[in-house]
Amino acid sequence: MEYYAKNNKSIKGYTKATEKEGSLLGEKCDILMPCYTQKVFTVENANSVQAKMILEGANGPSTPAADEILRKKNVLIIPDLFCNAGGVTVSYFEYLKNINHVSYGKMNVKREKAIINEIFNSMNKCEDKFKPNKKL
Repeated sequence: MEYYAKNNKSIKGYTKATEKEGSLLGEKCDILMPCYTQKVFTVENANSVQAKMILEGANGPSTPAADEILRKKNVLIIPDLFCNAGGVTVSYFEYLKNINHVSYGKMNVKREKAIINEIFNSMNKCEDKFKPNKKL
């Protein structure tokens, strides 16, 4: 299949595979990883999930009602906070930045000013150390 995918720039049409129409959420599998969008699991589709484990790669992929259904079915759910900590953390910082009306440009300017300030302070300290003696 790797050779086919490389030569065709896709796996579509690979003769040893069958194409699946519709959602994969109800397919039998060991691990299911919704990694794209929120509220993938809803009260309408949670009963059809056949996975033994769900790794929440997306932020909040289950509605509260779907979460309750999946837990009653004994599906092990690894929350987004553990499974996708980097993305969740970045989203939180973006949220804080947005509610404080801070743009990326302002953050960069502030950091650059601090760096330039530190360089000048360092140069001044060096200059003080290496001043020539006035007593010659």
